[in-house]
Amino acid sequence: VLIAASLGLFIFNDNIYGFERFLNERKINANLEWYKAQLDTLEENRDYIALACFWEDYELSDCDNLDEYEMVVRCCSSFRYVYQYTMDIVTTEETDYYSHEDRAGYAADNVNYVYEYSKKKEYYDEDQYSRRHQACMNDLVEDMEALIQTYYGLSDEEMGSFSELSEAKRQVLMEEGVKLYEQTE
Repeated sequence: VLIAASLGLFIFNDNIYGFERFLNERKINANLEWYKAQLDTLEENRDYIALACFWEDYELSDCDNLDEYEMVVRCCSSFRYVYQYTMDIVTTEETDYYSHEDRAGYAADNVNYVYEYSKKKEYYDEDQYSRRHQACMNDLVEDMEALIQTYYGLSDEEMGSFSELSEAKRQVLMEEGVKLYEQTE
């Protein structure tokens, strides 16, 4: 009896994530039009961070009927981290655990993700790069570049070629910009 109960618990535990995902997908599909309306409004308003948070809070990645939003949400989520790490540099002091250069490096990683996600790849679904989604991603890239130029002190010339630079060169430029926030003792 104990062996059967243990085996049953093992099987149940092994499948709980799939079962939870199934239940969440059913709940989302029951209100699918409401979720789409909310996502569309956030996208139209270019409220990138709210869009990423809404997607995450409601676990909308569990629903296959919302796949068309996947790439715009990925861009928004990466933008959220660029913004968060940048604001951390501006508003908080360095610690032994997080230096400003570390935060700039994390922000640079997410900049790279934004550039990657915003460019259509041949193996992605056409709906993910519809005219509406692509326009939002293009605006997000412009807003992200303005944020970077403002808070990392990059010149117009540096920003003109920023998207074409290698990931390492972008990170170096951003880490050099962090020196604006160093405390002089």
